[in-house]
Amino acid sequence: MAANPIRVLVLGGEHTQSLPVMKALRQAGHYVTVLSESRLSFGHWSRLPHRRALCPRCETNPDGYLDFLLRFLRDDPHDVTIPLFDDTAAVTSLHKAELGRYTRVPVPDWDVFRLAYDKSETMHLCARVGVPHPKTWDPRDHPLETIAREAVFPCIVKPNVGHGAIGIRRVAGPDALPAAYGETCRRFGPAVVQELIPQTGMQYKAQVFRGPGGTIHAAVVFSKPRYFPVTGGTSSLNVTVDRPDIVAQCVRLLGAMNWESQADADLIEDPRDGQIKLMEINPRITGSIKIAFEAGVDFADLLVRHALGRPLPTFDRYRVGLQMRYMPLDILWFLYSPDRWRARPSWFRFFGKDLCYQEGSLDDPLPAAAGFLSGFLKYLNPQFRKEKLGAGS
Repeated sequence: MAANPIRVLVLGGEHTQSLPVMKALRQAGHYVTVLSESRLSFGHWSRLPHRRALCPRCETNPDGYLDFLLRFLRDDPHDVTIPLFDDTAAVTSLHKAELGRYTRVPVPDWDVFRLAYDKSETMHLCARVGVPHPKTWDPRDHPLETIAREAVFPCIVKPNVGHGAIGIRRVAGPDALPAAYGETCRRFGPAVVQELIPQTGMQYKAQVFRGPGGTIHAAVVFSKPRYFPVTGGTSSLNVTVDRPDIVAQCVRLLGAMNWESQADADLIEDPRDGQIKLMEINPRITGSIKIAFEAGVDFADLLVRHALGRPLPTFDRYRVGLQMRYMPLDILWFLYSPDRWRARPSWFRFFGKDLCYQEGSLDDPLPAAAGFLSGFLKYLNPQFRKEKLGAGS
């Protein structure tokens, strides 16, 4: 480690993305601290951070989390703070000025951040700039009765703010729409009504870094051949692909947002017309980011340099055809999918130079054990199973 290393605080040790981010930071010679909401977490069990600390749960106690974070940084200032999930990214965006006394956070200001954080805002912007997307109705703009007449059923009700497939409800017919919308709003806040894109088309993710002046410093696209729940959810297998058309779509939308920093886009091929349609923008690093690092793109370096106002490198290419599995979810996919025996790539392929694993590595094995145990305990929770396995149905 350098004599005066850059000190980086990573928020979200309970998420798999903490591992590749911390690995890249360590390799760059930075001092790394990770905050985790539980001892049973990827970051807390990893050998990578120099320092580990426990913190309140941001999703359920954002004010308490902010108070803790400000005290923590006041007592131990860090040059850069990198949030890894929606909740911590939102808190740091909302309170950048306060946090700026002790650290720099590479997330956009709130007026820009909310355009990606709130899915209704994202869909409105897609419509305005001509980015293909599912037809979407906001009941705050249109009466439910009008939406029920215009929508094609089945459709979905989707929380404006959320992650994965949690909170998404499939609605069979117009008579069921008011109750489904009301229940979603009661539990998850404001929501939109959206056409249901058939899940038979390929799904994609794009990781894009847009710098000052609109320069694109990195863009990595990968497909999602498998995901869980099987009706639509978090990817359990990803494969890097070369899709400049998808990059162009994302760049157009991020440009309309005046976005500067890293962003993640979810897209799907609509089998009815062959169009790639943007489903949402995740305004932070997602769990599948490791595949980008393994493909040769260092988003952690870009985030640190951006936070400190330093020149940004540009990654012109990345390794195509690289596969990444997330075994806890891929096991669930195997148990629930009718395609388990005819999956392509094969579910039974576990080794290869073009294959890596999201939840850990041989040189840092304990996080995989922590993640498996944490996921198992979470799966035992009936409410979690209802929300996760019932999503989209």
